[in-house]
Amino acid sequence: MAEIIEQPLAQERKRTLRIYVQPVDVELEDDDSLLITALQSALPGASGLYYGNECKTVVKFDGKKLLPPADGWKERQYFVTLGCRSFDYPFGSYASASKQFERSVNAVQRMLARTGIYTDIHPGESVFFKKKASVKEDSSLTTKEHMSQITSKSEGMKQLLTTLVQRQSSVEAGDTEQKQLTPVEQQFIELARISTAKDTIIERQRTELNSIQKKMDQLERSLDAARDDLRKSGRRIDTQEEELSILRKLSHDQTFICEKINELTRRNKETEDLVNRQREQINVLISNLNDSGIGREATAGKSSSEPSPNDISRYVTTYEEGDRSRGVSTECSESLEMLSLLKAKNAKLENDMIAMDEKYNQLIEGYNRLVAETSTREPRSPVELVDKSFDKSFTDTEHSVLLPSMESPYSVTGEKDWKKEAERLKVDLTESEKKVAELTQLVDKLSTEATASEKRAMDAVATQKEISRSLNMAETKIQIFHVTNFYFMLTRVNLIRVHAPAWNQLLTTVDMLLTCLSTLLIYFISYFNFYILIFCVFFLHSLV
Repeated sequence: MAEIIEQPLAQERKRTLRIYVQPVDVELEDDDSLLITALQSALPGASGLYYGNECKTVVKFDGKKLLPPADGWKERQYFVTLGCRSFDYPFGSYASASKQFERSVNAVQRMLARTGIYTDIHPGESVFFKKKASVKEDSSLTTKEHMSQITSKSEGMKQLLTTLVQRQSSVEAGDTEQKQLTPVEQQFIELARISTAKDTIIERQRTELNSIQKKMDQLERSLDAARDDLRKSGRRIDTQEEELSILRKLSHDQTFICEKINELTRRNKETEDLVNRQREQINVLISNLNDSGIGREATAGKSSSEPSPNDISRYVTTYEEGDRSRGVSTECSESLEMLSLLKAKNAKLENDMIAMDEKYNQLIEGYNRLVAETSTREPRSPVELVDKSFDKSFTDTEHSVLLPSMESPYSVTGEKDWKKEAERLKVDLTESEKKVAELTQLVDKLSTEATASEKRAMDAVATQKEISRSLNMAETKIQIFHVTNFYFMLTRVNLIRVHAPAWNQLLTTVDMLLTCLSTLLIYFISYFNFYILIFCVFFLHSLV
């Protein structure tokens, strides 16, 4: 339907034509789908449908029919798409189309052969390689043979195309003796050109495929090498992780040890500071005592006949030390008694061990004699052999115990019985050796205990001597200190009686000298005798 619209303009007349396509109702299939053939029968050139206002939505097409949308065919406007879209019907696939094309080419070739245009091909002969019967044979050919067939087919098509083109050029040149090409021949020429172009494209694609295949092989080899490197890297990473974990443990242990060392160092420093402070305090106390000792002793000298509390405490300490020394002496005497008992017991055990050694040697000699006599196999009675072997080793009691067993009719009666007896003697010998070893161990143990007891006793004696010496030294110090203070007090009283001012400085100097001399006397106590010190004190008094 067409409508002519005239649009008059000022001094010009323009004509336009508006064309409409009439809407068509097309029947749907049982599954609500629309066949493309039904659509093209109503609208030739149709290749699809779409709907929508702002954005075009295309209906799904599977190659044969148009499928309904997800929400079904609704009351909406559907528009047809017009175009030259290619479809594979009536052939259905590329293989069927190729076969149809070959049949058409063969038909045209036979027709040309009848007319004498293509002289190399006889009527009924095909330029292509066989039909259905030859397809089964081609399946067993190798790749090279298949390639040679394709190459020969392409060469045949090129030869046919060359012949047709030459004939066409001769017709165009004015060769009136030849007939002009018919439309079928023209179509065949086009088809031959298309086939040749297709073969060229296939060859090029095959070459590209071969190059791609080679690249893929190279990439696979490189991929395998990369995987090997990755595995090696993974193993190396695992080893390094293990080493890292070990180093972390070592670092943790080192940190813990460093913390302990720092803590011990801090404690040691604190201890040293405390010791230094205590030493300073002791030095200060000693200096204070030295400064105030002379005054206290001078005051205490007035009542020298009466014992002071300090003297009483010193006497009590001396008495306690004497009790302690007496206790040590008691322990020392007890240790000496125990030592004497252990020595006696040790001597007894040594005597027992000597007796056991003698008995053991006698048993060995008897056993050796018994073995020597058994090896000679002399016809002697068992009683005589036993008497001869053990007459010196066994006592009368053991001899009386062995004789009845040896003289019984069920005792040793042959070489086998003698061997059994020898084995029994070996067992007895082994047991005796074990007992001797146990006794030896016991004697060694007792010897060790005796040595330790003796050492403890000697240490106790040394301790007792040291305590006695300390007590004597303390008594000497006390006596000298009292005598020295007494004479110092008398000297100071005599100097105080002089009221001259010039004597004050001399008094101070004398006090300092006396203090130094008293300190030296205290240090001389441990090296000189008490009487020598008394002499020195009287000498100093006479000098003063």
